[in-house]
Amino acid sequence: MAHSDLVQSVIRASDILVKVSRSRSGVALREVSDSLGMKSSTAHNLLRTLVAEGLLEKTLSPPRYWMGPLLDSLCKALRAQSAGRRRARKS
Repeated sequence: MAHSDLVQSVIRASDILVKVSRSRSGVALREVSDSLGMKSSTAHNLLRTLVAEGLLEKTLSPPRYWMGPLLDSLCKALRAQSAGRRRARKS
């Protein structure tokens, strides 16, 4: 698939999730916008959306973003599916 066929906001959201996942101290809005080369308002809107969907959590003081509870649920589902695929291959 050509890169031009991809949805830019999904790519950016994915980039944010990867950035947050690699941080042991959470990330600030400025870190996201600077490191990913996006406007602060764009980063803020994406972060707000990811928080609303449970993919990220935000602490207020200091304001930082962390991995959210939905990601834990998705990881559990992935492990269950992987186990199911392994069992299916053995059959």
